Amino acid sequence: MIRFIKYDGRQPRLVTVPRWAIGLGLVAAFLVGLLVLTLAFGIALVAVPVLLVAGGIAAWIGRGKALGGRGNVAPRPGTAQDPFRPRRPGEREIIDVEYRVVDRDEPR
Repeated sequence: MIRFIKYDGRQPRLVTVPRWAIGLGLVAAFLVGLLVLTLAFGIALVAVPVLLVAGGIAAWIGRGKALGGRGNVAPRPGTAQDPFRPRRPGEREIIDVEYRVVDRDEPR
C-alpha cells in the first residue's frame, strides 16, 4: 500500500491507496488514451480524403479565375509587363502615392 498525506483544511490526514487501485488507474488512463488515439485516427481516415477531393474540385473549378483568365502568372520576358526589362530612353514609370502626417497627439 502507498501512503500519502492529504490536507483537508488545516488538519492533515493519512490516506492509503492499495497497489491494485493504482494499477487499475494506470490501465484506465492507458485505455482512455488509446480510445482518443483511435477516434482521432478514425476522423482523419474520413476527413483527409474528403478534404483532398474538395481541394481538387476547388482547384479545378477555380483554375485561372484568380489570374484573370490568364494561365501563366509571370509575364513573358521582354514584354511591357516584364519588370526586369531595361527601360527605353525617355520611358518613365510613375508611382502615385497618397500620404498624410500623423501627429502623436492626434486622437485616432
